[in-house]
Amino acid sequence: IYLPFETLTYQGKPALEAADISYIQSLSILELLTQRHDVNSKAERKALLAMGDAIYGKNKSRPENDEDGLQKLVDTVSPKRGTTANEASLHRINWPNLPGTGKEVDAVADLFPAGTRQVLKKEQASEKVLRNLNQDGSLAAYRILLFATHGIYVPKVPELSAIVLTQVGNQAPENGYITVSKWMAYNLRSDLVYLSACQTGLGKEMPGDGLVGIPYALCIAGNQDTVMTLWETEDEQARAFSVAFFKKLQQGMGPVQALSNTKREFLHG
Repeated sequence: IYLPFETLTYQGKPALEAADISYIQSLSILELLTQRHDVNSKAERKALLAMGDAIYGKNKSRPENDEDGLQKLVDTVSPKRGTTANEASLHRINWPNLPGTGKEVDAVADLFPAGTRQVLKKEQASEKVLRNLNQDGSLAAYRILLFATHGIYVPKVPELSAIVLTQVGNQAPENGYITVSKWMAYNLRSDLVYLSACQTGLGKEMPGDGLVGIPYALCIAGNQDTVMTLWETEDEQARAFSVAFFKKLQQGMGPVQALSNTKREFLHG
């Protein structure tokens, strides 16, 4: 279910060379998204809300937990522990700051006209700010949402998979982890959510529903299309990819064509 069809061979070349490729959760979701597109396309909305350069703690360039240590910590999150214990386990992760994400959201925002965009960084890239935007209806007034952050996939408890916002200065009930279960309570009217974060495309396979994870939760919340990744991402390269993708959107391409063309550029680059 995690097979990237772009890498399959077609007439001696990667399938991506022959066609634009996108994925859908299920036929029932496809029908829902078709109806949603007809409704949302008539709504007047601002262009872009972008969050990045969140504050994760110490100003370090590398994770305090190495890859094996991080995986062991994630593996301690078990359904038997209960939600409080689960989230307490996540809080023990020492996330490194991602300075490249600030450059990323700024570079993407510069592609959109002033007055149609909003960039939230540092303390503003927080769960509290995002919750407030959702509660007052502002979040539903944007066509595109961009999150350049850390991402985490929790295999044993996929509903705790999340994008990770600012980890400094949070007060209950906010903790900076926008999990699958939290996303389902949001109200979105976005055409596109772009997740520039690690492993945001992973989830739990459910018969009839496909993968249940962050993209599924965003769909339930009201979003149309999602760009995500199955793998870890690198700060500077993710920025280059994001800017190339959004330039194509601004040239009039749809998300599927823009994403496929950007992949082709990087395939040959």
